[in-house]
Amino acid sequence: MGMFDWIVRAGIQDASAQLLPQRIDLPAVDSNWTVEWRPERNAGLDCSRASNHITLGHTHALDAVSNLQHWLKLEARRHLPDWLAVVAEDTGHRYQRVSVRLQRGRWGSCSSRGTISLNAKLLMLPPDAVRYVLVHELCHTLHMNHSAAFWAEVTRHQPDWRQQARHIRTLHRGLPAWTQVATRPGK
Repeated sequence: MGMFDWIVRAGIQDASAQLLPQRIDLPAVDSNWTVEWRPERNAGLDCSRASNHITLGHTHALDAVSNLQHWLKLEARRHLPDWLAVVAEDTGHRYQRVSVRLQRGRWGSCSSRGTISLNAKLLMLPPDAVRYVLVHELCHTLHMNHSAAFWAEVTRHQPDWRQQARHIRTLHRGLPAWTQVATRPGK
């Protein structure tokens, strides 16, 4: 557990106010959301797709963050599986299943059984960077390593992969704090 996680769990309101966003930008899907935290409201998250507005009703910031993280995963599940299917068709790669999670470090992974796991935070990247991650994971369905053959396959489908990988490393450092906080002990 990081220091910020402890501060939030301890209920220090100054940290809570800094943690919750007023706006969420999802460049991957060209979507921007406003966020309103109303601690006096009933617990829960109200999401209006018509106005791209989220209202969080929790007295504790950690509960609000947990709901916001859940919303991000649901939003990612609306977009990433279909996007992966399109890129798989474009590249000719096959996979068995796709899952979407909220991970601290990895953008994606591919199991030996062909299950591709994608990070919901991909929605916070530009579309070209997301496509690179999708291509990268799809290439693991052929090469379960980072061998020369793997990188040749990645290059064949995403010639600018080095530029995208550098861009992703830079963007990762700037991700919002609410996406990084473990909302449940042990997570």
